[in-house]
Amino acid sequence: MFKKICCVMIVLAIAVSMFAMPYASAAEGFDTNMTGWTVPDSVLDGQTSSAWTETAEGNVFGDGGKDVIKSDVVVDGSKSFTYEVTFKLNGGYGAGLTFGTNNNGNFKGVELGGGNVYGMSMNNGEWGGFWSGPNAVPAAEDDIYTIRCEYVHSMQFFVVSVNGIIYLLNADFGGGVLAGNLGLYAEDASAIFISAKYTEGGNGFNNNMGEWTLYEGADVTNFPADSGKNWMVTDDGFSHLGWASGEGTSGKQFAFSGVTADPTKSFSVEYVLRKQRDTHAAAMVIGFTDVGHYVAFQFGNGSNGELLLMNCKTEGSELLGIKTDLHKTATGFDAGTTATLKLCYDHETGTATFYYNGELAFTVENFDTSLFNGGFGVVTENGRSYILSATYTEVQPEQPENPEQPENPGENPNTGDFGLIALAFAAISSVVLKKKKDI
Repeated sequence: MFKKICCVMIVLAIAVSMFAMPYASAAEGFDTNMTGWTVPDSVLDGQTSSAWTETAEGNVFGDGGKDVIKSDVVVDGSKSFTYEVTFKLNGGYGAGLTFGTNNNGNFKGVELGGGNVYGMSMNNGEWGGFWSGPNAVPAAEDDIYTIRCEYVHSMQFFVVSVNGIIYLLNADFGGGVLAGNLGLYAEDASAIFISAKYTEGGNGFNNNMGEWTLYEGADVTNFPADSGKNWMVTDDGFSHLGWASGEGTSGKQFAFSGVTADPTKSFSVEYVLRKQRDTHAAAMVIGFTDVGHYVAFQFGNGSNGELLLMNCKTEGSELLGIKTDLHKTATGFDAGTTATLKLCYDHETGTATFYYNGELAFTVENFDTSLFNGGFGVVTENGRSYILSATYTEVQPEQPENPEQPENPGENPNTGDFGLIALAFAAISSVVLKKKKDI
């Protein structure tokens, strides 16, 4: 009998635990998915290797001079990857992440130092650089910074951002420059490294809008004969349109999906676009006749960082009565940030609503649906843009709820795990009654 009671009590405990709210405490220490962290012997005269000290806040590294620590993660430029490091300067000049890490006299890296971010290299103890800089970085709250480096193999494309702001978009970087062990770096400083994460590969081009094609009637006067260079879909999640930086002036380049809006239905269309920092503008095309007649939802506009809804005609770009400075901070390098552009059209009300990075940009009532003619596409002006995602969704009308209840509603779905508790108590009661009968 005692065993039966114990079994019932176990059932009760399980039932209670099933509806209890679980929680987890915040992680402490150095958060990483990389292994084999080792401090190589110093090869610089008069300098010893720094200690790698674990603390609850993160791992402290650097005691002055040039200090590197390397992981056992090795890249060779043949695959795409992302390497992201978060740290807090604990006093001194700067810190960052490294590639091709051999020792403190031989490595390449991205460093935040003296309020600037730049690429640097060390070859047999001699300084060099692998990209132009430095570039000023705004001071962060609590002096915590995240440097993110993204390499796209198929395009030899390198992206560097600090705290979400992109400071380098280089379309012809060359993966061999990055080959070797990934690591961390501190220069004349002590830093608390909070996390270091390595991710291999990309997510692919997220697209449900059919096959995309380059519009051959665009302004291609200055382009190479190989138009495939101007529009490419890759497994890394990038499609690019227009010139790479330094290749020349591209004018306007268009590419189009296989989708044209149906204004008799409600729908949404969403793009994720990234434009190179010196590119004038990138835009979602929502209607098109030719290069002189199109309607576009545009961001960037050079250094002004304006967000525009344009009805472009041969005599010029005519605004649809709307303009916003929502992207007013997009100046200089900031203008290279990724933008999510979304259009929602409500067939019932005839309203078109436009969003930028999840924020309402503007609303147009009684939208002229003839502007949808020609299909959805993308345009880039005087530069290069990248389309990471393109999705089109028809919104189905809501079905009226049926207030009638079925004859046999069955188990009440709202009882949830409390039903288990009720069963458990019933089981206990039956055991107790049986015990009384036995007595």
